[in-house]
Amino acid sequence: MVRRQALITPDPNEDENFTGSFAFEANIGDTLVFSYYKAYEVTIMDTGRGQVHTFKVRDGRSLDDTEDYMDLDIHEGYTDSVTGIAYEFTGLSKRQSGGGMYDTSDPVTRDLKLYAVYEPEDDTQWQEAKERLQEEINIANALKNNGSVSAEDRDAITEAVEEAVEVLNRLPRPSVDDLENAFDTLKALVDSISSGGGDNPGGGDNPGGGDNPGGGDNPGGGDNPGGGSSGGGSKGSSGGGRGPGNSSAENGYRTYLEGTDGRWDNFDLINHKWAFVLNNGAYIKDSWANIRYTHNGSSQIATYHFDSEGVMDSGWFLDQSTDKWYFLSDVHDGWFGRMTKGWHYDDTDGRWYYLSPFTGVMLLGWQKIDGIWYYLTADNQQKTWTFNGVSKRWEYTNRNGRPLGSLYINEMTPDGYQVDENGAWIRETP
Repeated sequence: MVRRQALITPDPNEDENFTGSFAFEANIGDTLVFSYYKAYEVTIMDTGRGQVHTFKVRDGRSLDDTEDYMDLDIHEGYTDSVTGIAYEFTGLSKRQSGGGMYDTSDPVTRDLKLYAVYEPEDDTQWQEAKERLQEEINIANALKNNGSVSAEDRDAITEAVEEAVEVLNRLPRPSVDDLENAFDTLKALVDSISSGGGDNPGGGDNPGGGDNPGGGDNPGGGDNPGGGSSGGGSKGSSGGGRGPGNSSAENGYRTYLEGTDGRWDNFDLINHKWAFVLNNGAYIKDSWANIRYTHNGSSQIATYHFDSEGVMDSGWFLDQSTDKWYFLSDVHDGWFGRMTKGWHYDDTDGRWYYLSPFTGVMLLGWQKIDGIWYYLTADNQQKTWTFNGVSKRWEYTNRNGRPLGSLYINEMTPDGYQVDENGAWIRETP
């Protein structure tokens, strides 16, 4: 018996437009044997862009040798449309929380669910420029309230401060050059109005120079809320900031500098509970707070919530004073507990949510995000998450219901519009 391999056209494994029909040459009396390659499904969760990629990989073939994987846009990195921060792709992780990196040169021998991992570019220079401008704005406002300053000069300071604040709060965020130019312009005016002798309001203990207020003990290691296990989620009231600290330019919460205004305290090692202790020994309690500290060389200001006992919250959080939902990171990446903004994929219920890039509030209903309309569950008929008073965390207890705020995917919305596999509305803009 002579065996030969028939050439099939089009090749079902290579033609993405394959419809199920193919042709081959054969002779009368030939015996044909069809064989199939085993393939596995690979799913890649791209939380940075809010996308899910699913494709098949032939048994024993690596992702590096798979065209569907190599053509993904994850390799190009992305720039956050709100903050302007650029992120670069560093690989695939087996866990959403990072770590356990997957080697894309390994042969695929089972179904895989992987997570795209991105790292932000070094942000230290931008954060320092932003803080310098913020401090100069504070100095300018203090000078404006000085009784020796003329009405004409006060008007000039008011106008200059408004221009500086516009730069500070600009979205997408301003460049380092924009911040430095705004600082130089404002400082020149402040210096010209200040008296020629005595203390220079731009000098003295200027946080823009001297010791870095984000320095001291590195909160990226040791006593750092980014390490250890998860703390508790919470419900309950939420108050304003208390104690010393500067008010943030981006929200109304007070800003505290780790190493200057207070320190992180892992006061319960067994249960991995965190608090922020001020210099006077008091804990931040029942309050939102911005805290600036440095992790892995990156100094950032992140927003946290502390309960009535001063314990830092994490996971889903319901602010009962506003009846708004937030998600406080439960990922141990050095910023554990920080307010999450943008797209969030919840591994517990397997659904996507979107948190306001400005306030962190979980959004509901129709939302236009990066020019695309999405529908986030605005009214859930059944209670799906239940607060556990012992663990002080919200737990997913009803898998038959649709959680509030969850994204509609590949289905019809309550008002009769079809959305695709990424949740995007496939018709004209409503």
